[in-house]
Amino acid sequence: MQKYQNTDRNEFALATVQACRTLRANPKIQSAQYFWVDVGNTIAIVTQGEPGCFDFDPEGNPEISKAMFALHDMGTMVSNETWSDAARGQKTWAESGSPSGIS
Repeated sequence: MQKYQNTDRNEFALATVQACRTLRANPKIQSAQYFWVDVGNTIAIVTQGEPGCFDFDPEGNPEISKAMFALHDMGTMVSNETWSDAARGQKTWAESGSPSGIS
């Protein structure tokens, strides 16, 4: 998340702390932390959880939505990545029929 130029750095950090706390309230989330990426304009939020914790939830969680909307009112997302550990990636590849033809 990169804060807007007119956003107060401290308010941006507090909104990020609240977003991380709200994410951690989900029992499938193991951790949600944030790190300043540069001199105070960009924050990275690193969230770790059980498989399936990032799957689409049609009912949603109003508290998470509230925290994320508050954060997005102060900045913009510049990157979003989902990482998987090597074992899970290998399992998914095998379950998909080894599409590259290598076994």
